[in-house]
Amino acid sequence: MKRNKIISLLISQILLIFIVFFTSFVTLPNNSQLWNNNLLKNKRATDVLKTSTTPNLLNNWSTTNTPYFIDMSADGRYFVVGEWSLGPCNVSLYEKDGIQWFYNSGANIFDVVISADGQYMVSIDSANNITLFNQTGFLDYYTSANMLLTTTIIENGSYFIVGDINGWGTSFNTFNPEFNGINLMLSGPISADTIRSMDVSADYQFAVCGGDSSYVTYGYTNGTVIWDLFMGGIVWSVDMTSDGYYVAAGSSSNNVTLSNRTGLMWNFTTNDSVNSVAISQDGKYIVAGSDDNKVILLRQDGTKVWDYDTGYNVYTVAISADGKFIVAGDNSGNITLLSRKGFIWNYTTGGMILDVAISVNGQYIVAGSLDQHVYLFYNPISSEEDLQFLILGVGMQQIGAGDQPIILFSIIGIGLATVVIIIIIIIKKRK
Repeated sequence: MKRNKIISLLISQILLIFIVFFTSFVTLPNNSQLWNNNLLKNKRATDVLKTSTTPNLLNNWSTTNTPYFIDMSADGRYFVVGEWSLGPCNVSLYEKDGIQWFYNSGANIFDVVISADGQYMVSIDSANNITLFNQTGFLDYYTSANMLLTTTIIENGSYFIVGDINGWGTSFNTFNPEFNGINLMLSGPISADTIRSMDVSADYQFAVCGGDSSYVTYGYTNGTVIWDLFMGGIVWSVDMTSDGYYVAAGSSSNNVTLSNRTGLMWNFTTNDSVNSVAISQDGKYIVAGSDDNKVILLRQDGTKVWDYDTGYNVYTVAISADGKFIVAGDNSGNITLLSRKGFIWNYTTGGMILDVAISVNGQYIVAGSLDQHVYLFYNPISSEEDLQFLILGVGMQQIGAGDQPIILFSIIGIGLATVVIIIIIIIKKRK
C-alpha cells in the first residue's frame, strides 16, 4: 500500500513538472531562444547552430589570374572556374578536395558553365573559342565568327547555347564532335545586339536572353519568339526556372522583373542598376543584387521579403533551388550568406567578389575574388538558419522553428503517457 502511494505521488509529480514546464515555455515571448539555449545538448546540433552564423571555410585556392567566372554542379561536388587577365588564362575544374585539371585557353575567359551532374563544362573566350570539357579535361573546341559573351547549358549537359555580340544565340549538341551549330534566336527586335545573359530550360524547349537592346527575349529553342519585354537600359542578368515557366531579369534601368510564358507579371524598381538576379526553382523567390548596395529578396507576387544593405555595390547573387539560402558578393570583397529570415554570416576577402555559386541544397558556396583566390564554404544546415535538430536518443529529426513546441511536447507527452501506463500496469499486477 505504501509502495502504491509512492508510485501515485511520483506520477503526480511527473505530471506537475510537465504542466509547469509546458506553461513556462509557451508563455515565453521567444521560445525558440529557450530551445536554442537550454534544450540542444547534443554536440552535433550545437555545432550546427554555431556554424550557421559563422563562415565555415572549407578551402581556398590561389589562381594564376583573376577567377572571374564560376559555376557549380547541383550537388556542389564540382565547380568550374574561368580566369580573366591581360595574358593567357585558365579554365579549371575543382572538386571539394582540390583542383582536378586546368586548361590554358591562350585567351581571356568570358564565361564558363557546368552541367548539373558535373559531367560537362563549356567555356567561351576572347579568341571566340567555344571549348568543351568533361571531368578528365579537354574534349573539343569550335571558333565562332563573332565575339561571344555568355553561355548556358542544360542540366544533363547534352545541349548548350552561346550568345554573341550580334544578338545571335547558337545551340550545340555536346555529343556532336563537328560542333555544327544551329542559329537559335535573336535577342529582341534589333539584330545587332550584344547578348549579356541567357538561360535554357532543363528539357531544352525554352530559352531566354537579355542584352544591350534593353529587351528580354523568351522563346522556343527552335527560334520561335514567344514574347519580348522592353526593360530600358542594358539587361545584365536573366535567370529561368528549370521548367522554363518563370523568368527573372535585372537591368541597368533599376528594374527587376518576373515573367511567365505569357509575359510580364510584375516590375520592381530599385534605387540603382541591377547587376545580378537569380530565381528559386519553384519560382517562389527572386533575389537581386544592385548598385544601391542592396540584396533584395522578392516573392513570386512581387512583394518584398527583405532588403539587406551590404554597404557596397552588389555585383553577383545566387539562390538555392528551394529559395532558402542566398549568397551575394560585393565590390568590397564581402561574401554574404542570407536566408529567407535575413543575414547569416559575412566573410571578407582581399578583393571584389566577381562571381558566386551555390549548390541546389544550399550546403556548398563558392566565390571568386579579385584577390586571385577561389573560396569554398560549407553551410552545414540543409534548411533555413533557424531550423534546429531534435535529438531524443534514437536519432536526429530535422524540424522547422514553428513546429518546435508542437513536436517537442507531443513527444514528451507521449513519453510521459507511456511511463504512466507502465506504472499503472505494474500497480495492477502487484494488486
